[in-house]
Amino acid sequence: MAADRKLQIPRKCTMTALSARPWSALATYFLNMVSGKIRLHDPVHRLLASSFIRLTDHAAVAYEGARKQLLEITRRKAGQRLALVLSAVSHFEDCVSTLSRANNFASALNGATDHAYRQFVIPPEDADQLRLFRNRIQHSDEDIIKGRSDSAIIWVRDDSIALAGYVLTFSGLAACIEGLNEMAHEIASNGVSFDAQADNGDKG
Repeated sequence: MAADRKLQIPRKCTMTALSARPWSALATYFLNMVSGKIRLHDPVHRLLASSFIRLTDHAAVAYEGARKQLLEITRRKAGQRLALVLSAVSHFEDCVSTLSRANNFASALNGATDHAYRQFVIPPEDADQLRLFRNRIQHSDEDIIKGRSDSAIIWVRDDSIALAGYVLTFSGLAACIEGLNEMAHEIASNGVSFDAQADNGDKG
């Protein structure tokens, strides 16, 4: 799919609101760590769990940031809408990058624990699309410098974002965040037990 050459302003916002409050899983996790409800003695395991929760929360914050900007489009005059779209693009860049990273940590957690929590990982085909989209974001600066602007700009549509032939729908992004977020909240509230082989007997 070739990128559009004319910047399009979305006519409406079709992004659904997320069910969870931003940063709530991370706050719950640290409160439970401080109170002693959750005990992860191995620093590697603490970092693994906290990184997953932090990135999942961050992806939700970025998604809601983009949604807020797009909602404003319908309330603003034509001359003010471009700035809102560009602001939304920044949030989408953040959302895609952190969501892909969060999914990597989810896979690592599911491979190292006894699975005593509700597991979720983004389906492989969707994860590949997300990873490729993220890779294009990471190389966008180089593309712009070399004059390949068509492959460096995220195009915001009514129901999706597109970059260099890759498309991510708003509904798909929301579903991925909700799934990871549910897993993050369960780990933040109840802890996680690592396999004895990985944890040497420590339990969270």
